[in-house]
Amino acid sequence: MKEYHTSIPLNNRKTICINFESEENYQDCMNNKGKFKLHITKTHEKYPELFPKGLSLGWILHGYTSSIKTGYEMHRIKLKTTKEVYQVRPSFLMPFMIGKTEEVSKGLNIYHSGSSFEAVSNNFGKDAMYWYRAFCSIGRNSIVGTTVKNMEKFPKHLAADEKHTKWFNERVYLATTVAKGCFLGSALSEDASEEGLKKAYGKFMEEAQELKPDYQPESVNTDGWKATKKAWKNLSGQIILVLCFLHSVLKIQNVTRNYPKKKELMDKVWDSYNSVSIASFSQQLRRLNEWADKENLPDKISEKVKELCQKKEQFKPGLEIEGAHRTSNMADRLMDYQDRVLYRARYLHSLELSGTANLFVRAIALVWNFHPYCKKVKRHSPFEDLNGFIYHQNWLENMMIATSLGGRR
Repeated sequence: MKEYHTSIPLNNRKTICINFESEENYQDCMNNKGKFKLHITKTHEKYPELFPKGLSLGWILHGYTSSIKTGYEMHRIKLKTTKEVYQVRPSFLMPFMIGKTEEVSKGLNIYHSGSSFEAVSNNFGKDAMYWYRAFCSIGRNSIVGTTVKNMEKFPKHLAADEKHTKWFNERVYLATTVAKGCFLGSALSEDASEEGLKKAYGKFMEEAQELKPDYQPESVNTDGWKATKKAWKNLSGQIILVLCFLHSVLKIQNVTRNYPKKKELMDKVWDSYNSVSIASFSQQLRRLNEWADKENLPDKISEKVKELCQKKEQFKPGLEIEGAHRTSNMADRLMDYQDRVLYRARYLHSLELSGTANLFVRAIALVWNFHPYCKKVKRHSPFEDLNGFIYHQNWLENMMIATSLGGRR
């Protein structure tokens, strides 16, 4: 199987992708240089994030390229200051001219919904490898840069965890960073060591700081794994670690399945979580501890309750910091989606973990961020929830426009 490079290819970084009203409108602009220049100017005024910074200082048309596959021609523009040349691709065409975006969107949406590449091939033509490669190619783009367009809403509070998966029957770890219902980081590590996780989570920090050089997250919620906490502290010394309250609750639930007073115990546990202040939270945990002593709980249950109460200081930042995640629910929900896709694919099989396997898990993240909601939902996608707007009604065209310049700017 052909291996892909994980870094963004030059032609992705040098391709500007924008929307045109229709294919006819695009052809009209191609035939009339004045109309084309006017469309670029208007789009740049509305969405400057899709263009290189030097565009506002002047640019000229610099020839065109043509695609034998699609029959379309595409203008190139040259920046006057840096002399860099960029190709302008309409959003209705996929990268590398593999097809029309609207047609590809139907197949990839079916795959996202739970089908297989073979089933997509049977319904929409091409072969399974065509759809697999189309899916993996999405992972070439920056996850953070493609997803976050409204800089005022750049997430400061994160949730992170590692998804255990398999690569040729060997256990590997998918370091996942989420915020505001979107994946922001998705990278594979061969082990769960501090160094391995630092490198994997570091991919998110690299992309975030390319977008915003001074970016430093304020908090991250984790499940308490030591290597995970050390990795985040090494990546950002100022970050505040918040321990997931839910993980401690689940540990108690696991040992109270046949306990007669399970409901009473769990109600007291959740009463502490629902506290509105640190003082109230501390008081509720003291009461829980006192109640556990009086009830003379079985050893296993008592041990887990004591553990929860002893972790009070690690839970507190979730109440102290406005907007911080107190549980890893958001990460768990998105990782459940990762699990379903990886299971359908029978996990990872590329020759190199850093090759197609890494592109595949990155593509999973981006497809989730842009996937269309049910028509009954008034909002369009997680991308809209985060940024407050969309570029196009078609979910894949919306993504293609967001990947202008490979998601980097």
